Amino acid sequence: MLLLFFGQTQIRIHFLFIACITVFLLTDPTGIAVLSLTASLIHESGHLFAMALMGYRPEVLSFELNGIRLEKNMAGIPPFREFLLLISGSLVNGAIALLGILFSHGNIPLYSVIHLFIGGLNLLPLSSLDGGKLLQLLLRHFFPCYWQQKLFDLFQFCFLLLLGYFCFLCFQNQRGNLTLLILCGYAAITFCMEIMENK
Repeated sequence: MLLLFFGQTQIRIHFLFIACITVFLLTDPTGIAVLSLTASLIHESGHLFAMALMGYRPEVLSFELNGIRLEKNMAGIPPFREFLLLISGSLVNGAIALLGILFSHGNIPLYSVIHLFIGGLNLLPLSSLDGGKLLQLLLRHFFPCYWQQKLFDLFQFCFLLLLGYFCFLCFQNQRGNLTLLILCGYAAITFCMEIMENK
C-alpha cells in the first residue's frame, strides 16, 4: 500500500486497486472502464467539495479494490450537515447525468448512464455505501439505540434478499449480468461479516 499525505489528509493507494484499474484499462475496448473511474472520482469530489464548503477535512482518502472511499469522523456534525455530506456525491453524479441528457438531442449518452449508475449504486442501503449511512442517520433520528442496529440489519437483509432474487430471475431468463452477480455476492459476504463482528 502506498501512503501519501495532502495536508492532514492521508491518501492510501492499494496495489490491488492499481492492478485492477490497469487490467480494466488494457482489456476494455469500449471505454466504459475509464468513464466509470472518472464518474467515481467525480462522485468523491462531490463529497470533498461539500466538506470544503462546510469547513471540514477528510481524514482518509482510500483507493481500494472495492472502490474509492472517503473517511471522516461524523461525531459532532449536525444531522442535516451529515445528510448533505453523504448525499453530495450522488447529487453531483445526478447533475452531470442530467446535463448530458439535456444536451444529447434525443440519445442518452453513455457517460450519463454511468453517472446515474454510480450515483444510484452509492445510494443502496448497504453499510459500506452512502445509502447505508443515510439510513443509519435516519434510524438514529427516530429510534432508540437498542433498535437502530437491529432495524438496519433487517433493512440490509431484506434488500439483499430482493437483490438476490432479482439476480436469480435475470440468470433464469438468460439475461444474467456478471456485474450484478459480483455486487450481490460482495454485499452478502460483507453483511455476514458485519453480523459476525457485531455478535
